[in-house]
Amino acid sequence: MKPLYQRYENEEPAGVYSMGYCGYLFFEPVGEDRYMCDYVVCYEYPNSKSPEGYTRADYRRHKVHYRTGYGACRPYIRKGGNYIYLENVLRVNA
Repeated sequence: MKPLYQRYENEEPAGVYSMGYCGYLFFEPVGEDRYMCDYVVCYEYPNSKSPEGYTRADYRRHKVHYRTGYGACRPYIRKGGNYIYLENVLRVNA
C-alpha cells in the first residue's frame, strides 16, 4: 500500500481553503480510504522553490464533525489546531 502523499499527488482536489500564506486542499477519498475518512486534506505552499512552483505536504485523513449552537449545525474538520468549517471551503469540481 502506498503512502497518502503518493496516492493523492496526481489527484484533483475537491475543495480549497485559503489561509493567507498557505492553503488546504481537500480530496475525496479513493480506494480503502473511502471507508476510513470523509476527506484527505493537505497543506499547499504556493511560493516554494520546487520545480512545480508549489509544495504539498502533511496529507492526513479527516472525519467531519458537527458543532451545534444557536440553532445552527456547522460541519467542520480539525487541521493544525484550526477549525475549518466546510461552509468556507470552495468546491472546485462537480
